[in-house]
Amino acid sequence: MSESEPSRPRGRHWLSVGFGDLAVRISEKADAVEPDFDVLIIGSGYGGSIAAHQLANYAEGGRPLSIGILERGQEYTEGEFPAEPGDLPPHVRFAFSESERAMGVLDGLFDFRFGPDVASLVGNGLGGGSLINAGVMIRPLQKVFNGDWPANLRGGELSDAFDVCEKLLGAAPLEDLPQKFHALNALSGGKAKPAHVTIATTADDRFNACNYCGNCATGCNFGAKRSLDVQLLADAREANDKVEIFTGAAVERIERTDGGWIAHTGYTEAGMRARYPDTIRVTARRLIIAAGTYGSTELLMKSASDDLELSPALGERFSTNGDMLAVSYDHDSKAHAVADGAGARTTTDGVGPTITGVFDDREENDFLIEEMNVPWPIRGLFEEVYTTANTLADLAEFNGETHRAGFVSDDPYAVNERAIEHSSVLAVMGLDDAKGKLVLKHRKPKSE
Repeated sequence: MSESEPSRPRGRHWLSVGFGDLAVRISEKADAVEPDFDVLIIGSGYGGSIAAHQLANYAEGGRPLSIGILERGQEYTEGEFPAEPGDLPPHVRFAFSESERAMGVLDGLFDFRFGPDVASLVGNGLGGGSLINAGVMIRPLQKVFNGDWPANLRGGELSDAFDVCEKLLGAAPLEDLPQKFHALNALSGGKAKPAHVTIATTADDRFNACNYCGNCATGCNFGAKRSLDVQLLADAREANDKVEIFTGAAVERIERTDGGWIAHTGYTEAGMRARYPDTIRVTARRLIIAAGTYGSTELLMKSASDDLELSPALGERFSTNGDMLAVSYDHDSKAHAVADGAGARTTTDGVGPTITGVFDDREENDFLIEEMNVPWPIRGLFEEVYTTANTLADLAEFNGETHRAGFVSDDPYAVNERAIEHSSVLAVMGLDDAKGKLVLKHRKPKSE
């Protein structure tokens, strides 16, 4: 076990090893001419996992490809995700656009990015965003591609491609819909429909049945979620024993060589970075950059040089898909959209997966609304924020109720459990003009 590799319980099948294992191996063959890998993939989210899955079955010259995957976060298995409010701090990484360095736990699962115009959350672990997202598969309308997209996508028929993706990711509508879906249906006048979600609904030899605990967004501790690590990456490892995954690996920049590519890679974890500040040269014949919208753009910008000329369009036409969160507070129908920490529940009294239903108004008004839930580890934060917001909204209205003397047992400005149970959390998604721009603010001089 290397110094960077976390202590791992016996009896579990781990897909990855720590970056230290690769660093030691490379140092022992420092004079080697052959590259470390045929293909090096940076990132293990949707792009990286699908690339690894497809290439794992590809042979070149009669032999399978050697494929290396570098992931800056750590590998999680069921039972290791934060399950209580107090579990969250050791899993949080965050950065502000004004600051040159990220803060918090650098290999933490939740990577928050705060800018003057946009705030976002990025998954940081083996499987990328699939570890903490809702895994919802909603096909875009063809009219979306009629704008400034590549010519082969404009006016084309993509249904076959979406069929393949849904099959790969295991997307299917839930059969047993929780209360929060029915609350959305009531709010939308009966126009909600089940969403395709990538979560197991029945037990099989790889996935457990979903127990409707409502904690998908903080990581599934019950082995029910079809995240990329336990599905596509596991399949790639099984198909080709030359597929190797290294966690805790932060690629600082890439460099083109005559024979391929070099990824200058260091440790993600702060202690290891301080102890081993120099990067390791990981070499490959071919390189796939799949580090997400932020990570891939940042890495390319950091790597620009006379030998690696990049398109002037890099970072341009950035889009957030118009996403925003809203809460319908204390409406008539019960939503039960906030997890209560009770663990496994039935479909009738459980919160359910993060998103199970959608109100789709894209044909006429270019937006859709999905119902969401609040996982147990952040229930307290949600209650305080939205109770306070409701209190501030009520201050603008005249209160004509009779005021009673003495201690108030039903304080209207305290957290009201009934109001929380009757509140829906909504994701509103529309089309923006894709005129955003990503800028590398803290670029180091090329001499460094």
